Amino acid sequence: MKLKGLTIIQIILGIISIIGISILLTSVSNFIYYIFINNFNIEEYFFNNTVKSITLDEAKEAYNLLIDYVILGSEFKGLGVLKYNDLGLSHLDDVRNLYFNIKLVTVFSIGIFSILCVLFKKDSMFSYSKFNNKTPYFYIGLIPLIFVSIILLIGIMDFNTLFDLFHKVVFKSNFAMNTTENEYINILPSQYFMIMFIVIGVLVILFSSLFIVLDYLIIRKEIKGMSKVKQDILGKISDI
Repeated sequence: MKLKGLTIIQIILGIISIIGISILLTSVSNFIYYIFINNFNIEEYFFNNTVKSITLDEAKEAYNLLIDYVILGSEFKGLGVLKYNDLGLSHLDDVRNLYFNIKLVTVFSIGIFSILCVLFKKDSMFSYSKFNNKTPYFYIGLIPLIFVSIILLIGIMDFNTLFDLFHKVVFKSNFAMNTTENEYINILPSQYFMIMFIVIGVLVILFSSLFIVLDYLIIRKEIKGMSKVKQDILGKISDI
């Protein structure tokens, strides 16, 4: 029994899973930030914006505390030597809520997607529908591959505009925070977010490509299986 509706749902959930995993993997990979600040000269950037000195170790400590609170859901334990006010903390809460929703949707999508993959296994009474003789895995890979490639190209050409648009769409308010009162802003330059943006895009393209390869392997296996069945039938006919 072919289930076209569930196949479409499987494709959508697979795409959401790829994007969600890529965002979360990039966001919790603190080594990306470490490499960035080691080459960006964060001490000079921070001083130019706050007229205050900070060391690499202090920047890393503040970053790890921020990530623990915003992404990992830990209790807020301050930001090390960095100052912040209620407005700045409110913005961190908005980011925390955003990541909570991303984690929730990603886990849900992976769970249902996995169930559908089991449901559509080869020996099951159910099977996925093919579109243009392609398995759902092809479209799970193709759609985000095209979409993210376009977004990457736009972002690389004008990242600041895209970043500002993202803030206006996602967050409740467009915070024009004072960088001397919310010093964590100065350890997270826009260049770092651009690097994160690119890494997320690269991961999406990588995972998408793997699904396209999976489709190729499945189709190839099916063709070989059909050829073998055809040869067996011809062999039996010749024996008669």
